[in-house]
Amino acid sequence: MKHSRLIIIILMLLNIGYYAQTNKKEVTKTKKINNGNTKITNVTTYDFSTDSNKYYGNNAAVELEPGVWGTFSGDGDENGEINDKDKNIIWRKDNGTIGYKAGDYNVNGGVNIDDRNLFWRKNKGKKSQVP
Repeated sequence: MKHSRLIIIILMLLNIGYYAQTNKKEVTKTKKINNGNTKITNVTTYDFSTDSNKYYGNNAAVELEPGVWGTFSGDGDENGEINDKDKNIIWRKDNGTIGYKAGDYNVNGGVNIDDRNLFWRKNKGKKSQVP
């Protein structure tokens, strides 16, 4: 699998403040800090792939190829932890299927042994550091 495409996420700045969190499918979740109006005042582009310091926490990113950074894969249930549930409940159910499933840890459109051995196993025990 090639990891050369840049992950560029466009964030909408809200006049009430925001923080952004991405999941393995590169979907951005923007959460309100208070109950104010969500009027869009500006748009900015932020490229997470250029350096590990673009991520919150210590050792929160992995170098996918020289100079290209990304998030850890293997958190199939998206609970912030890569653990046995992601293998036993998510990956086993999806194994052998085609499509971008929760157990497709390398996001190549199919779930197989590589998702478990090359991605889940390598990242088992890692946790999200997002507060």
